[in-house]
Amino acid sequence: TPSSTSASKKGNSATNQMYLDFGQRTFGKRTICQSCGMMYVHGVQEDADDHERICVEYKLGVRLGQAWKQERVAWTQSKKGDRIIEIRPTDPVH
Repeated sequence: TPSSTSASKKGNSATNQMYLDFGQRTFGKRTICQSCGMMYVHGVQEDADDHERICVEYKLGVRLGQAWKQERVAWTQSKKGDRIIEIRPTDPVH
């Protein structure tokens, strides 16, 4: 048709095929990670990369670079030095 021909000449195709589906069982399958809870799609490299990064961050927890001036420690593990602190909106940043 004239409209599809003009669209392809301009490079503004209305549809772009992004993946080839050859009947793989896992293709396009959504999975929820048991560790981090993120849902990602098999066969999408961007999803796999994002999931890997987020899952590692989730397992490591939130890292705090500096201690607060007035920490309120809720829990500590003396062997490792890990701690859980309470932070209130009124606390100074550092």
